Amino acid sequence: MKSASVKSRRLEFEGKALYRSLEGPPLNAWLDNSRVTEAIEVGWLAAGAAVIGGLVSCAYQHWRDWWTRPKLSLKFDPLSDKVETSWDGQYPFGGIVLRASVRNQGHRPASNCRMFITDLTSVQSSGRTPTGFRDSRQIAWAGWSFESRAIPQGVTFYADFIRISKHESGWQFPFERSMAQDEPLKRYKGTYRLRLIAVADNAAPARLDIDVDYNGDWNNLRAWEPSK
Repeated sequence: MKSASVKSRRLEFEGKALYRSLEGPPLNAWLDNSRVTEAIEVGWLAAGAAVIGGLVSCAYQHWRDWWTRPKLSLKFDPLSDKVETSWDGQYPFGGIVLRASVRNQGHRPASNCRMFITDLTSVQSSGRTPTGFRDSRQIAWAGWSFESRAIPQGVTFYADFIRISKHESGWQFPFERSMAQDEPLKRYKGTYRLRLIAVADNAAPARLDIDVDYNGDWNNLRAWEPSK
């Protein structure tokens, strides 16, 4: 028992001596290095969390913008969009107006929307033939307005793309300004295929092809969407 007690006291003494030998610069240096290492690890964790948070936030923003984006839709109804109308004024008119409807099926308004005819070809049984139509030409909103429009969700706007008078033969295109190249197009008798496009600053374009047949008599005017 006595030898065990002596051995225990000796171990205690040696432990204290070892601790005293580590006190001072060696122990402090080890503690300082531990603190630096811990600080670096905390910094890396914080940086990693910030990067992950930024990626998640960016992904969510991208998903939200995609989900709520405006979605333009163009349609033509051969019955309801063939309108018999007339008006007085500086440029009186009485006849048939063909119009297409544009709607926004997205969640956010489509900004600065405009309508264009981008292609006009003649259609025969053997195929289609290019015409003298050049460039893309903006067409009027119903009521003869060419100003861009914001289109909220669920609201329908109409754009006129062909007018046929009851009192004089010939195609009338609702362009803001007529050009010399339009005159042969107005005298054509047969079927045209028009490509309409609705564009907006923050939405993908919507396209629609429409065939219109006119032989010079407004009573025989027909229009339809060609088969895909």
